[in-house]
Amino acid sequence: MGRILALALCLIAATLIAWLGERPPADPAGAMAPALLAFSTSAAFTDVQAIARAPHPIGAPANAAVRDHLLRRMTALGLSPRVRSSEAAPAAQSLIGRLPGRDPNLPAVAVMAHYDSVPAGPGASDDGAGVAAALEVARALQAGGVTRRDLLVILTDGEEAGLIGAKDVFAHDPVARRIGFLVNLEARGSGGRARMFQTGPDNGETITLFARAVRSPSAASLAAFVYEFMPNDTDFTISRRAGVAGVNLAFIDGPFDYHSATDTAANLDRGALRDLGEQALAVTRAAADAPVLPRPSEPFAFHQLPAGGPLIAYPARWGWSLIAAAAGMLVLAAARSRHAGALTGADVARGVAAAAFLIIGGAVVLHAARIVAGQGLGRTALHHLNAQAGRYEAALVLLALGVLLYVPAELARGRRGVASAPLIAGGVIWAIAGFEPVGAGLAAVAVILALACFRRPTAASGAWLGVLLVLLVLAIGVQWFAPPAALALTWPLLMGSGLAAISGLWTRRTWPVRLLTMGGVTLGLAWVGGLVHGLFLGIDAPALLAAPILLAAAMAWPLVQPDKGALGTPFTAVIILLTGAALTLGVRLHEPWSARYPITAHDASRLTAPAQSAMKAP
Repeated sequence: MGRILALALCLIAATLIAWLGERPPADPAGAMAPALLAFSTSAAFTDVQAIARAPHPIGAPANAAVRDHLLRRMTALGLSPRVRSSEAAPAAQSLIGRLPGRDPNLPAVAVMAHYDSVPAGPGASDDGAGVAAALEVARALQAGGVTRRDLLVILTDGEEAGLIGAKDVFAHDPVARRIGFLVNLEARGSGGRARMFQTGPDNGETITLFARAVRSPSAASLAAFVYEFMPNDTDFTISRRAGVAGVNLAFIDGPFDYHSATDTAANLDRGALRDLGEQALAVTRAAADAPVLPRPSEPFAFHQLPAGGPLIAYPARWGWSLIAAAAGMLVLAAARSRHAGALTGADVARGVAAAAFLIIGGAVVLHAARIVAGQGLGRTALHHLNAQAGRYEAALVLLALGVLLYVPAELARGRRGVASAPLIAGGVIWAIAGFEPVGAGLAAVAVILALACFRRPTAASGAWLGVLLVLLVLAIGVQWFAPPAALALTWPLLMGSGLAAISGLWTRRTWPVRLLTMGGVTLGLAWVGGLVHGLFLGIDAPALLAAPILLAAAMAWPLVQPDKGALGTPFTAVIILLTGAALTLGVRLHEPWSARYPITAHDASRLTAPAQSAMKAP
């Protein structure tokens, strides 16, 4: 009971910390921000309201009205704007303004966003929020006095129809050759933290500048690495190809509103607008006053600490040192456990099998949840899920947590009932979606693992070491092939190895060790919680959430595995799994349509062919 209580306290605290870290700052009440140098959410929101009165795709009269409003705003800000018609598509009319700096010979800093929307929606978030934030960044910089470098404000047109404006500016306009650093502002949804999800090439100095400038960032080199392999584009794609250093910022919560009739000013989360603007202002101000702009340098690994903590960044090659440190602590942990007579090779082998089952079996269960919640792929099939994204995410998290608790419990008891989870999940996939070779194969492997390796009661020391050894091998592989992404494995590996060394793989259970373990588990689970939320929002592939199950297990194993030979049924794990399954079924059966989430919000028939082909997702 003491272990269960400790784990419950850790989970509650970790959930709160993760929630605080993923929550955008509160929208300040009242009118203008108290300081002229600060970002004013209220002023930016006024621009959003003017921009997002109606859908305004490229070439539409409504888009010309938005263009004229922006020209007036840029003129009032002293940006001396000019209109640039695309040579390839004259209907795309981008706006370029300049705020002079002290030295016009230095490379300039640019803030870029697109002002056109898709035909299906008014574009309050995508990208009215980015445009409004760019204007407010210019105003705040102007209020602070003349910066060292020129500030360029580039508001492109035709982004939704194939990045037309950005392509034209960087191919034909002389201003492109002056840009030394660029901040692009985007959105794929209507709320949440603003995430820095992409940088220019060779980003070491860029990340250093960003980490120093932004007080509470949301950024991860894993996300930046994964995004490079996704078939999505923003205007930043064009500047990046041109070799311009910079960062790409976007908020992606509230996915139902993306490219939708509900992407209105009323539905925009003002906290998300504030977060986008404050991060953009901080990094733009730092770059505009920098003696030297970021140059190409070695790639960095980076991730923010939980609860809105600072960004930790370092050269990606340093990951080898972290892995070596973790390996050293594992050797120390194994030596202490062996000295206490608590470590056997058979237990370690079963721990390795348990780690493999967590990944494979967890992936099958979570994929089955996706099939149950709403079979099918593509944006249309996602509308039903996005209209109840919070409920759907909660269902997946409960299922993942249930797997995390069930596997160690059955391993400690030496029972093979855990095989029922992938067996049932595989059957559900077959019943709803038909035969899937990959899903069926993974389910079969998971069942075989359970039947072969969960036959004997296993002690926590050996099982935990086996789990950590699997994570160590995976971390080495990722560090070798994708160094910037490796910290997603090395940080939990370091935390788990450190706790294992301190506790002698849980043979030393003094109160100081217990309290230190609880603290480490809480922080580790909070960090994993933020990672899970980002994966959930960024990729429609719940099976990938099986990887965080292993990360959590590597840190929390002494609290999730009962003593060897424990009696009874792991009711807590079973209840959590059944609750997750019931909630998943509820997502499928619930009709979420309302005035806020209308079923016709994503009317694809209203999209022009170019707009359909240009849909992107940061």
